[in-house]
Amino acid sequence: MNPVGAVEMMATVPLFSGLPKAALGELGSSFRRKEFPPGAAIFRQGDPGGEMLVIFSGRVKIETTTPRGRRTVVALLGPGDLFGELSLIDGAPRMGDAVCMDRVEAWSLSASDFYPCLEAHPELASGFLRILASRLRDADAAFQDIVFLDIPARVAKRLLELAESHGTERDGAIELGMPLTQGELAKMVGASRERVNRALAGFAAAGLVEAHGRRYTIRDVAGLRAATKGPRR
Repeated sequence: MNPVGAVEMMATVPLFSGLPKAALGELGSSFRRKEFPPGAAIFRQGDPGGEMLVIFSGRVKIETTTPRGRRTVVALLGPGDLFGELSLIDGAPRMGDAVCMDRVEAWSLSASDFYPCLEAHPELASGFLRILASRLRDADAAFQDIVFLDIPARVAKRLLELAESHGTERDGAIELGMPLTQGELAKMVGASRERVNRALAGFAAAGLVEAHGRRYTIRDVAGLRAATKGPRR
């Protein structure tokens, strides 16, 4: 791997961006470049851990299987996002599947390369704590959504979250930069594809959201935000 490219990538990732340049160069030389075709599983739930990955290009979805066999999309990740960090810390088996949504270039870092840098730069520990806190907050919010919100409200909230992380504002609307099937959206909100389809149709009829294939445009952010307040059904 080109260490200069690794340093440039790391500078955009919150976990590493606060490190001194010398530390970025030291850690950057330890990254390994990997490429995966669309649909490839980078790892599966239950696989051994021991490395984390940072996405340079492409998209990855993190999925888990419930004890009842239901598939749930936990996260959709794009360039600059990292994943697999929990197994980097404790070496425990993977808690979900990481599947490529299209061609992915990712840079991996093993635990054996990471820990010496962590000892030399303890400030990395605070970055990990922030990541873990964010993951816990997201998990708690997802649980509360399922308990308290109806399906249209859950869909509206997830679209707004995707708009914040992957959206581009254009002519007063927000275009989601990440293509998304109704099935993937259904897995993200814990609902059937049919019920998600009905929710999206309702948003389209109200002028809140436009769908063109797998591409979504939010036309009325305030109106969609109001739809997140719906009661649980």
